[in-house]
Amino acid sequence: IRRKETNDLLQWIKSPLGKDEQPVVLLVGGAGSGKTVILKDVFLELKETNIPTIALKADRLYAESITELQNKIDLEDSFEKVVRTLSKVSERVVVLIDQIDALSQSLSAKREYLDAYNLLVRKLIAIDRVRVVISVRAYDLDYDNELKFYKNQKSFKVGLLDAVQVTKVLAKLGISENDIPGQLLNLLQTPHHLNVFCKVYDPQTNLRSITTLHDLYQSLWVQKIAKVPSTSPASSDKCTNLVFVIAEKMHEEQRISTPSKPFLGSFTYEFDYLKSSGIVTEMDKEVQFFHQTFFDFAFAKQFVQNGNSVTSYILENHQGLFIRSSLKMIIGFLREQDHDG
Repeated sequence: IRRKETNDLLQWIKSPLGKDEQPVVLLVGGAGSGKTVILKDVFLELKETNIPTIALKADRLYAESITELQNKIDLEDSFEKVVRTLSKVSERVVVLIDQIDALSQSLSAKREYLDAYNLLVRKLIAIDRVRVVISVRAYDLDYDNELKFYKNQKSFKVGLLDAVQVTKVLAKLGISENDIPGQLLNLLQTPHHLNVFCKVYDPQTNLRSITTLHDLYQSLWVQKIAKVPSTSPASSDKCTNLVFVIAEKMHEEQRISTPSKPFLGSFTYEFDYLKSSGIVTEMDKEVQFFHQTFFDFAFAKQFVQNGNSVTSYILENHQGLFIRSSLKMIIGFLREQDHDG
């Protein structure tokens, strides 16, 4: 689905800046609104038009300094030197930073990570012909003091999909517009929710039973994790354990990716299966779930199954914003449990 925000960003990149306008723009939206896909589309279009572009995924590239960040992406020289060199021969040089909120207080307790990116942005926007595009969740922008520099910058808000876009996708699955309950249609106007729905839908699906992201993830869990195909050497129980262990490790480290090496010995088949089924992704020896909201879901599922206390969790975890999304998902689980009971 072509998003309007892709065009807005490309237009901004190519246009002259307004009076007193900084060469940095934010792409702001909620979890699952499609920010990463929009930046990917922007990157591909810039590549096609030969505009030099550096893309950084902050949820993958954790670094305590600019030098460490340079080393992680194998730059031959410093960011500044590379960008300055490019700006001398190009009309525009673009730097895309995806998911800077992965380094905010809500998802990371280590402040050096965000400090390194903030310093890099300040250095880059001082260079002629540079444009910096940063994606961030609205909640973190509003409540994380470390992101306050960006609040005054120009921004594009990522909107929901419209009903027509959603019904066109559902029609390809054989679902008639008249059969779509209003609550489901509203849910699927968030791009990530629509993506998960397409993964779990089959003609026997009761469309009225899906009203929340929790419902979608429960279906995904049953289909992909609780029922591993007999053709796979992986075990369902071990897949469940592996997902829980990864979520627990991420929560301990307060990062949404973690080194994959510890899981490769005991869970070799399960790790391969979860990768092939799209539940986890691995890059540069780091593993993460296919979406950060699935981390919240997996952590909450384990928390509730273990019979842990919400009150104790709140009292023991006073890192501010970090526990918010997990706590929200835990309460969702408890609500569903009460409803089923």
